[in-house]
Amino acid sequence: NLSPRTHEDVLNKLCAALGYKPVTFRAVLENGDPILHTDMTMCIGDRFVIFGAEAIPDAGDRKRVLDSLKATGREIIAVDRKQLEKFAGNVLQLYTKNDRSALIISTAACLALRPEQRDAIQKFTEIVESPLPLFEGIGRGSARGMMADVHLPRRSSDIS
Repeated sequence: NLSPRTHEDVLNKLCAALGYKPVTFRAVLENGDPILHTDMTMCIGDRFVIFGAEAIPDAGDRKRVLDSLKATGREIIAVDRKQLEKFAGNVLQLYTKNDRSALIISTAACLALRPEQRDAIQKFTEIVESPLPLFEGIGRGSARGMMADVHLPRRSSDIS
């Protein structure tokens, strides 16, 4: 998501170094203000994507992003702008030491999901929710912003 906090040249250099192709877009809140971070618009899990496509006003960008996500073979679970504003895109799928999967989500975001959306998510992972009213109200961040992904291979000393 391109925003005032994005440096497109840095993104392009990073993608080149990793062998990735960037898929850029601009997303906005209902009032037209830019959404500052990609993780406010989507969560890419191992077999699903939670995505707020309607936050991308440009139809060509929206189609390009959707096509890119569909090409991954993941199920796309659509959320609307009101749900994004309740942080439904700002969630993170994690794995435990026992290789169990969980979607970490705030209570506000979880309550914003419709039953069929929760059911679609639970086909792939357990939902673990926690109330985060201060973080969401003051910091305007949510569960995803409180976590860090670690994408390193496991060491034998990590396995108990």
